Amino acid sequence: MILLNKTFSCLVLNKLILWPVTFRIGFLICLISSSICPQVIGTTLKIEKTEELTPALEQQTNTSTDIRPFKLGEKLVYRISYLETIEAGTAHLDVTSGGSKYSKLFRLRLKAKSSLAINSIYQLNFEYLSIFDLKLGSSREYRKYLRETKKIVRESMTFNPQQGIATLANKKKELKRIPVELGTQDPVSALYFLRTLQLKPGLRIIIPVIEGESIYQVHIKVLGNELISNSIGGFLVHKVEAVIKLGQNFLNNKKITFWFTRDQRKIPVLASVSLAFGSVLVELVEMT
Repeated sequence: MILLNKTFSCLVLNKLILWPVTFRIGFLICLISSSICPQVIGTTLKIEKTEELTPALEQQTNTSTDIRPFKLGEKLVYRISYLETIEAGTAHLDVTSGGSKYSKLFRLRLKAKSSLAINSIYQLNFEYLSIFDLKLGSSREYRKYLRETKKIVRESMTFNPQQGIATLANKKKELKRIPVELGTQDPVSALYFLRTLQLKPGLRIIIPVIEGESIYQVHIKVLGNELISNSIGGFLVHKVEAVIKLGQNFLNNKKITFWFTRDQRKIPVLASVSLAFGSVLVELVEMT
């Protein structure tokens, strides 16, 4: 039997905050001087290796086949564990309408909480909401609620891609304008944006992601194709590696590996977050 103390639990569960930063990733950005700058879904990305790129979503939706990777009503449920044995928590991803204000946009939600066994020594509960413009491939609004034991964080952010500004509001309703480059995502929209791209072995991209006042760079590399299985079946998948960079430095132990289905939906069926003492797994257990 493995005994968990408070310090160990805090280290493991704090890592779970990383996977929304890239899993919604969590997929972050910057410039590489030797890279080229093609247009992908209205957003400038830096490509380190020339590959065939996904046509703009506006062009794709004009075809007779609906090729959108996600639709209204999609729900994904995940089991979060440490070393595949310790139940750490659960997570939900779902897609709904943007509401009356954003009727043509998507409302993306990531919600996660620690397990009952963990709650006795350390409690983590968070919900991230994103209003995503699929046509432009960018976030329009982002809201964050996080409860970590007794600590509560509430933030909201609006994006103005044309002006290159994100406006952050904290729980005291204090506003801060942050310059962002075209294509900057919030932690939730980053995952869904990645799903709109053609994932082929050798493809490398860097996506900017803003979390609070920090802008991260997530270096994405498609490693190859695999066949994996879990409790709900077998999947042909793209194996994708994400490494997080803040400023000029790559963050130690901040590497996440994802497995996306090799079909139109590109569903993330598994994610592995590397730790200095093992890994946290985020495994799909239900989907609609």
